[in-house]
Amino acid sequence: MPHTIFTNQVPAIPDVDEDAPNQTLGTTWYTEDDGAVNAIRFYLGSRNYDGAEMTGGLYNADTQELLGQGSYTITASDDIGFVEIPLSNAVVVERNQKYIAAVLFPGQASSPDARVHYAATGGFFLANGVDNSPLHAYKDNGLFLTERNGLFVNGTTLTFPTSTFGGGCYFVDVVFDYTTQVKLRTSGSWTTYPLKTRVGGNWQL
Repeated sequence: MPHTIFTNQVPAIPDVDEDAPNQTLGTTWYTEDDGAVNAIRFYLGSRNYDGAEMTGGLYNADTQELLGQGSYTITASDDIGFVEIPLSNAVVVERNQKYIAAVLFPGQASSPDARVHYAATGGFFLANGVDNSPLHAYKDNGLFLTERNGLFVNGTTLTFPTSTFGGGCYFVDVVFDYTTQVKLRTSGSWTTYPLKTRVGGNWQL
């Protein structure tokens, strides 16, 4: 069964009208178990327009390496709420390693100055992180700058987000599972092998 950080939480503000042409928004998180991320998810707000191409990616928070990405085009059939952006390839993740899930929110041409629209809850990460085992999002520790959350950066392409504003949460999430298929090259051809699978509380190959 796939796991997510925010499950079905609802943002306090379904539409933030941001004075910026494009923004990458992100969440810093870790998992207590090894597994794989198959998709990035975001909260589709009340004014995210049909036809907008959303780009999602997963970064290693320590090295800033982009580990995987994918895209999804919003359609009229998408309801307000969480929408998944499938990654082109599942990304194997390790327990206790810090990652950042990020989504590029494009400016809307129909809005004044092509402004960005997204959902948010201000100050969300100042009080607490999120503990939804096996996934955890960090509390924003602005005093010592050891852990930051509710990340953003301006730019026209998906970019590693580094800035924060008041510990706000933008509800950028992941779809994590214990089991996936990974491809390994053997003798010049691709062969699919299963990753370790949890069975009865134990890991088995």
